[in-house]
Amino acid sequence: MNEKVAVIIPVYNSSNFLDECIKSIISQTYKNIEIILINDGSTDNSLDIIKKYAAKDNRIRYYSIKNSGVSIARNTGLKMCTSSKVIFVDSDDMIVPNLVEQLVRNSQNVDFVMCGYEVYDMKKEIYYKYSCPMFSGSIKEFCNQLIDYLIPPYLLGPCFKLFDINIIKRWDVKFPTDISYGEDAEFVLTYLEHVKNVRCFNDVGYIYRQYNLDTLSTRFIKDKMNIYISINSHILK
Repeated sequence: MNEKVAVIIPVYNSSNFLDECIKSIISQTYKNIEIILINDGSTDNSLDIIKKYAAKDNRIRYYSIKNSGVSIARNTGLKMCTSSKVIFVDSDDMIVPNLVEQLVRNSQNVDFVMCGYEVYDMKKEIYYKYSCPMFSGSIKEFCNQLIDYLIPPYLLGPCFKLFDINIIKRWDVKFPTDISYGEDAEFVLTYLEHVKNVRCFNDVGYIYRQYNLDTLSTRFIKDKMNIYISINSHILK
């Protein structure tokens, strides 16, 4: 259990939280990682923070692009990746110390791994815990239980998941750049078209920061028909 894992972080004006985010990644118990930070045209001092950590840790690489949005930033990170597995972290969030280790441990003979997460309501200073329902089996079996992973929206974003780079590159899976909402779900669902087996475990490995709790689960209610149509066109076809 020593395969290299890429951690891709798109960064845009995240200086208030970027220190904590990077610290949570470099302190992972699993050490064989490459940390790829894509500075998406930040106008604050995010790039200075990135350079500070890159000077201290040779696992960190960074690249600056003009402000183009999170999809292009993540796709740029995927092009830079030299690892066999990849996870995504948003620059204002944090991961628990053993997230990468747990994801890798659960990835043996599995194409897609997912765990639980927490949402930190910054306004109320309250944590909401979402323990992912446990599962291990084929993608067809997983689809039969899909509703369990849509509310709360475990499945619809790229974070707290482990992806196989070979599948991403073989099938040219990318974050779409021509839509402004739902690009995260589109990436995950497109990836799932090409997997054979799935494993989910209920440990919390990721901490979202939310000021206004217009979370994916709230937006999902408004757009559930579009989500169902998208799922049907991908893994339920």
